Amino acid sequence: MPIISGPPKRLGDLGLDLLQYLRIFRRNWVLIASITCLGLLIGGAASLLSKPTYTAETQLFVAIQGSGSVQELQQGNTFSQARVQSYVKTVNTPIVLQPVIDQMRLDTTPSELSKRVKEYNRLKYRFD
Repeated sequence: MPIISGPPKRLGDLGLDLLQYLRIFRRNWVLIASITCLGLLIGGAASLLSKPTYTAETQLFVAIQGSGSVQELQQGNTFSQARVQSYVKTVNTPIVLQPVIDQMRLDTTPSELSKRVKEYNRLKYRFD
């Protein structure tokens, strides 16, 4: 039964030295090069075949007057939320989508493109 005497003291004691690694590489270089090329080809094909996705974001600031009663502030808040919702809904209108179709030279109509456009809002409140 072998006795383990502790950690190796020299690089050669690790089992493989640099020359042994080079011999392994030299014997298997065709396999290593083939696997590398295959990985590059698969990655390139996946990149070319995937459809591009375009995203855009915008931020709007809608403010209401801070003075007034609680009821007036509530009405102003409700008005602001309705205004933001109306801005979000305009994203899928033909007047917005047609210039996008023209600029990007897409072969689609505004109604078809509107089915692929997702809009949403994230309301952030700030009280001064």
